[in-house]
Amino acid sequence: MKISITLILIAIVNFNLYSGVTLKKYIFRGGNKDDEKIYKMLPTKMKTFRKYPADKSFRAEMIVLANDKAAYAFWMRGKIDGKGNWLTSPGLLTPSKANWYQNGFYELRAGKYSTNRLPAATGDFKEGESGSFTIAWSLPEGKIKLRVTLPDNEDKILLESSVTGTAKIRNYTIRLLTYPSSFAGGAKRGEKARKREIITATRSFLPPKSVKLTENEPWVLFRDNFFCVENRSGEGPCAVACNPEETIYSQVVLTNYYARVFLTYPVDKKSHIILWDFNKMTNKNATEYMKSLTVETK
Repeated sequence: MKISITLILIAIVNFNLYSGVTLKKYIFRGGNKDDEKIYKMLPTKMKTFRKYPADKSFRAEMIVLANDKAAYAFWMRGKIDGKGNWLTSPGLLTPSKANWYQNGFYELRAGKYSTNRLPAATGDFKEGESGSFTIAWSLPEGKIKLRVTLPDNEDKILLESSVTGTAKIRNYTIRLLTYPSSFAGGAKRGEKARKREIITATRSFLPPKSVKLTENEPWVLFRDNFFCVENRSGEGPCAVACNPEETIYSQVVLTNYYARVFLTYPVDKKSHIILWDFNKMTNKNATEYMKSLTVETK
């Protein structure tokens, strides 16, 4: 199986075997009774709080990209400040509750700027042959932009990031956060039972570990060997892939609870990342799938 990291699935999309990708957007405003009614009708796994927020400065958006193979529910929550700015970062509610962190798995840092502390807005919504949307964070003289795409007939997500208007900044770093397969009862409660592990194309590691990725490691699989589908106690692993020819520096940090990915790029270049959520898949099958990939970086 071939996968192009630079063109990221474009070749796959062009097969013209479309059943279509749908996009649904929901807005949830604090204290809004109509929004609250819609929220209460959502599936349980898409809900993140027990009591609907009454604070009128609260705002959340849920954007669901779905095809015949997968449904990715992106969750952006935050508060609107006194200037009308909405501060948020994207999380994932589905396919899995764990894996890519629901309250913010993605952060981009460029110099002193972080997407966690910049005004945000969603837009450029598209559905059909592929489904996509963007999140743009405003800079004083430019913007940070993330385009999220789900191609038809695929179960993986493409993240394309770019930074403009930062003449004095040379590079930017994308930080990804995952809790592989299960939250396992919390940081302390599941500490002794968890068996986290990361696997790359060439090696594997147990926690605690900080690893600099080489050019021969374009992907990383995150799994738990106790809280897993095999033991009927986990949701399944997850994985990330990037193009080593695009990155300046790549690092993975694995703890007994969470894992972080750090990918650094030149500020004048777009970055391309693929995310997988192997919901309901065994560790064995997910590992075999990742190892079967032939990565093209042209």
